[in-house]
Amino acid sequence: MVQEETARNLGQCQMETEKHQKKLEVMTKELYRLQASSEKQITELQAQNAEQQARLQTYEKLEQELDDVTMQAAEIDNEEEAERVLFSYGYGANVPTTAKRRLRQSVHLARRLLQLEKQNTLLRRDLERRNTHTGQISEEVSHTGQISEEVSHTGQISEEVTQDRSLRR
Repeated sequence: MVQEETARNLGQCQMETEKHQKKLEVMTKELYRLQASSEKQITELQAQNAEQQARLQTYEKLEQELDDVTMQAAEIDNEEEAERVLFSYGYGANVPTTAKRRLRQSVHLARRLLQLEKQNTLLRRDLERRNTHTGQISEEVSHTGQISEEVSHTGQISEEVTQDRSLRR
């Protein structure tokens, strides 16, 4: 009886072992499938990221070029000449209307900024000249005050001398 029970337990253990081995095989296959899927997804995401980085760099270069062209056009006072500059860089007929409007607005704002900067520079120079002139006038007033004091003092001395002469006579 012990032998039969041991044989039965051995059979059950062998069946459970086979079940666990099959389950292990299934889990191992699933793990490999998930790893392969993850690696594929990682590779795809890295490729997309590289593509997005390249696009971003392209857009940043375009933006910088557009800024440079806008400032170049803004420095030109003649509106038609400024538009020729934009056309020469390809920012003319190919640009959608709203983008054209934005370019014109950018050029206008850049011109306004340049005008204000020039005006600011002129006002600062004028302020410096006025401050210098005010300093010179202050020095002249001070010098005139000193001369006035000296003349007054000389007048007093002259008066004293005259009085002394009068008294001596």
